[in-house]
Amino acid sequence: MVCGHSVVLHGTCCKCGSAVDESNKLIPFEFLAKGLKLSPQYVGFMKRHTMINTLKEKKKLHLILNLHGTLYDYGRISALSDREKHLVGEVDSRDDLWPITARHHQGLIKLRPFVHEFLREANKLFTLHAYSLSPSDHSDYMLKLLDPHQTYFGRRVICGRDTWIKTLDLVLVDERVLVILDDQCSTWWTDHTNHLLQIMTYRYFKRPTTSGSLFANLLNHIKRYLFGYDCDQLAPKSSYSEEGTDESAEDGGLANALRFLTNLHQRFFDGEYKDVRMLLQP
Repeated sequence: MVCGHSVVLHGTCCKCGSAVDESNKLIPFEFLAKGLKLSPQYVGFMKRHTMINTLKEKKKLHLILNLHGTLYDYGRISALSDREKHLVGEVDSRDDLWPITARHHQGLIKLRPFVHEFLREANKLFTLHAYSLSPSDHSDYMLKLLDPHQTYFGRRVICGRDTWIKTLDLVLVDERVLVILDDQCSTWWTDHTNHLLQIMTYRYFKRPTTSGSLFANLLNHIKRYLFGYDCDQLAPKSSYSEEGTDESAEDGGLANALRFLTNLHQRFFDGEYKDVRMLLQP
């Protein structure tokens, strides 16, 4: 029987040991293991197998979480306004504010209110995945803060080093049981935005008021051309740090998202719907 070379590691088939032509239609899954590539047929098999396992044995759906803007905000220390600079001295006395050094820049990480409660409760109903286009050092640092014992995400983490646009093709789960929680719509492949529960962007730090660079403006133009619409409107005009306030933990973005997701989970397993996309439509 001819081997289909369904699982390839560093150019070698894991089943038969043969060298595999890299030009074959294999899909890279570097976030699972360096040098790992899977055939489309094997990816389809794994998606179906994972769905059956989680639905029948665990009674869970799958939830893909964005990180920056959804679970936390980041501010570069050099860009803090005079009214924000006091935050640097509060790092040691607060459990929601953390320092980070990434790409030779010092910054602050501000956790979104209710984030720990959200992860704990969502984990009871969903298998959690993290998917972020942020630099890997940001993502790795954040996951150590949010999930130090890998209780929630395990190895189900995809970040900017793995892809330039978010796609469910890299998630080994059948799309009928996949929900996305993200504050940005345009970072997702258009065919997959019907899985999206869009949340208000968490913007704690003040943003620069200068106009965008030529590259940024060009990128935005390309996005509008590719996607045909602008779906990143859910962003507040001002920052909490400037106002000396913060998002409500009881009635903020994550608390409201958890209530919606809990209801979605119940309705799905009540048997009325067999595809989460039907429950996400307005």
